[in-house]
Amino acid sequence: MSQPVILVFARAPVPGTSKTRLIPALGASGAAQLQAQLLARTLDEASKVRDARKVLFADSEESGAWLARRALPTGWQLIVQRGEDLGGRMHEALLAGLATAGAAILIGSDIIDFAAEDLAQGLLALKEGAEVVLGPAADGGYWLVGARVKIPTSLFTGLAWGGAEVYRETCRRCEVLGLRLQQLALRHDIDVPEDLHTHAAQLGALKDPAWWGEPQGDLSPLL
Repeated sequence: MSQPVILVFARAPVPGTSKTRLIPALGASGAAQLQAQLLARTLDEASKVRDARKVLFADSEESGAWLARRALPTGWQLIVQRGEDLGGRMHEALLAGLATAGAAILIGSDIIDFAAEDLAQGLLALKEGAEVVLGPAADGGYWLVGARVKIPTSLFTGLAWGGAEVYRETCRRCEVLGLRLQQLALRHDIDVPEDLHTHAAQLGALKDPAWWGEPQGDLSPLL
């Protein structure tokens, strides 16, 4: 198997567009700051995985310019996401990864309790024969998806993203498609105010990345 690739979905942590469901609790600036902290943690953990390429997938051209200028770690590649919806974007990213790698895993940037070892475990499962790996999230979705074969679009279409049945339905579809699936450990996203209380200790340990600072609000000057 050729060198695998780790893909991270992210957006620029700009007040007013970042973690909008947390704005009532944290304010626009506080929500953006938390997103920056979670993104930095995600990139740090992914960077610890050896012998894997790393790619940051920005949600837009403007966001990509912001991230490339401020937050892109050394040795990482940056690509802009393509696709009509979240499922389409994930599918396109995995296909792009598999075009040059023997295996690809994709994660978001708001998981508070995953570690580099989880990513390594996912890559190992693919190396040892799994065709798809999924990491279930506590909200009913999944925090990681990976593959070593070009999985069909049907695995990502017609799903209520953000709903409580996404993970279960994706597992069912893998079974229908005859894909060998390996499940990883349950992890937690930070999306709603209740998450702030549930994971207060872990959130309290987060630190601002060195690249976090003013001005944050306007993306256009960075294009």
